[in-house]
Amino acid sequence: MAMKRNAFFISMLGLCGLIFFVAACGPGKPAKSKREVIEERVAKKMAIWRSNFQKRCRRRAMEEATALVDSILIATARSKKDTVDKPVKPLKPNFPVFEVPLDTTPIGPVIPSEKDTSVSNSHSANTRNGEVIKCAI
Repeated sequence: MAMKRNAFFISMLGLCGLIFFVAACGPGKPAKSKREVIEERVAKKMAIWRSNFQKRCRRRAMEEATALVDSILIATARSKKDTVDKPVKPLKPNFPVFEVPLDTTPIGPVIPSEKDTSVSNSHSANTRNGEVIKCAI
């Protein structure tokens, strides 16, 4: 009985396979002609060319727009810039006229020494009756 069952399953499996095979080999799409294949490839290449052209055109337009916007921003910033000039650097004043004061005091040592009597004798404030006053420091 097991053998009959196995034979039955094998025959059913073969019959299902035959049905699927016949259905798969049935009428399919008709084969494309050479002209149709060429037209498909040309259409595909044209679509690629159009997309590349649009990308280049868009990129160029964006670059021009960016340049225009940048120039407008720079012009606006320059127009709003403070245009008041710096104050002028003042001129140097003239040198004052320097007048040398008249000094009639003779130049000599402040404290006369014993060796130098000529200077001390000339000053009457440092002498008393011809004698030199000695100062203790």
